[in-house]
Amino acid sequence: MKGSDVTTYTTRFHELAKLVPHLVTPEQNRVDRYVWGLSPVIRGNVTATDPKTLQEAVNLANRLTDNTKIIHVLVELNRFRGRGTEKYEKRRENVKNAQVQYSSYLAFASFQIWRRQIRQR
Repeated sequence: MKGSDVTTYTTRFHELAKLVPHLVTPEQNRVDRYVWGLSPVIRGNVTATDPKTLQEAVNLANRLTDNTKIIHVLVELNRFRGRGTEKYEKRRENVKNAQVQYSSYLAFASFQIWRRQIRQR
């Protein structure tokens, strides 16, 4: 299967299954052959759920494909916003470093104040 068009793949699978029914006679063989033709991105997830019927495998493949499409859209949107880029990560790291330095400064300053209070007693 090329791309993420599960419906086209499913239709073609049913057409071919009618031509050679002896290859997909037991339901488990049919499910295994269907799963084997799926995109590697979702094949592992479908295999992990161990669907018992072809309809379960088809439904799961459709849901997973929809989820991967949504994830790809979100990744592209974040990339468009500048997130996930090297520049964004560097800026984020700089902010973290500044926060750590500031918190260290606050800890040191409060320690100095505490020390003065102890000496004055």
